[in-house]
Amino acid sequence: MAPDGHLVAVTGDAQIVARVTSLQQSHPPAKAVLTFRASLDPTAPNVAVVFQAAGNTAFQHRPKAGANTAVREGGATELPLYLKLARRGNTFTASLSSDGEVWASVG
Repeated sequence: MAPDGHLVAVTGDAQIVARVTSLQQSHPPAKAVLTFRASLDPTAPNVAVVFQAAGNTAFQHRPKAGANTAVREGGATELPLYLKLARRGNTFTASLSSDGEVWASVG
């Protein structure tokens, strides 16, 4: 999603970086998410880096349409936090950083 709130179609290598400064725990599974999706279909293949309001992180991926979403837990962390999701070819990586400079892999 672009800064103006619109979805952005990308081709080739790309990355998304966001700084999360607060997240209201409006309900137990509340989360901030960066994602790449094959389409807007709800069952589309996708990858995501997730920060849950409870303080946990995860890397999620659905390898093919309609498949179950696999989740790799990334451990607990605190805000503020930078999330990064990157695609290079067919490889996706999810990372976290407290300063936007030094990154650690998620999951």
